Amino acid sequence: HRDLHSFPPRRSSDLEAGFPFSTEGDEPRFVSRGCSAVGVADQAHPLTRGQLEIWLAQQTGRFDTAWQLGVLVRIKGVINPGLLHQAIRQVVDEAESLRTSIFEMDGQVFQTALDSPEVALPFHDLRGSHDPMQEVQAMASAIQRTPMPLSGPPVRFALFQTRADEFYWFACAHHIAIDGL
Repeated sequence: HRDLHSFPPRRSSDLEAGFPFSTEGDEPRFVSRGCSAVGVADQAHPLTRGQLEIWLAQQTGRFDTAWQLGVLVRIKGVINPGLLHQAIRQVVDEAESLRTSIFEMDGQVFQTALDSPEVALPFHDLRGSHDPMQEVQAMASAIQRTPMPLSGPPVRFALFQTRADEFYWFACAHHIAIDGL
């Protein structure tokens, strides 16, 4: 029995039978086995010791959302939600840790970076609300308390407009992906 941390990275060129990839076409593609998005996978790596500890703790069900970290940012001024969404997608595309998918195979736990996963930016116009700040905080809290599947991507975002010139941007990331950033 080998320790998870002693395994070398698995490359698409040396995939074993049963590894969760399809080799149809020119590039191997990640398929299912717990992944919510399909993307090209060049490598799969074992989890770091810290990631494995978080994964094991989450598997017990006792810490489902305790590992999800959120930040709420006030933006004074007028912004274009479409451009913000485009910028967020670019950042996620460029940062592998924000595209991480974690999966189990044959008793081992691996991670890989998804290729261009869908990243939503729900927009909530709260300008007509009696207490928009209370609604922002309640909705952000609900997003953070909703369990995030480790099949990726391990980030969530939301944009709230409270006045013509005031927005709140909420970002939530799973600790397993942002530890060390």
